[in-house]
Amino acid sequence: MFYLARLVSEGLKSLAKGIETLAKQVDGFQVDGSGESAKDTSAAPKADATKKAKPPAQKKAKSKATDLKKEKPTSANETVLRLIRRSKNGIATATLCERTGFNKKKVQNIVYRLKKQGQIKAVAKGVYGNV
Repeated sequence: MFYLARLVSEGLKSLAKGIETLAKQVDGFQVDGSGESAKDTSAAPKADATKKAKPPAQKKAKSKATDLKKEKPTSANETVLRLIRRSKNGIATATLCERTGFNKKKVQNIVYRLKKQGQIKAVAKGVYGNV
């Protein structure tokens, strides 16, 4: 309980510092009579004036083939199915848990669903392979 209170307290302090920083930035702007906002140069820190804006980084053009290879599976089912299809002799559920980071129950449910759909088959007890 004490740990939780301390954690909340630290979070609130951090939030207060962020709000103070934003308030200082807002104070740097003033609104003139026309409704346009103008930067107040007297309140702005001098360090901001010396900073130079960096041009946006240009992205390198990639071929579609490399994009498809590095594309991550969109669902947990696809992740498990991809691992099963890559294995020659089948893969155990314990190995699937290690490689995916999913818990045992989640892997078992996914394997059950894929087996029902006919996308994988049981090679041995707890070992599944491609159809």
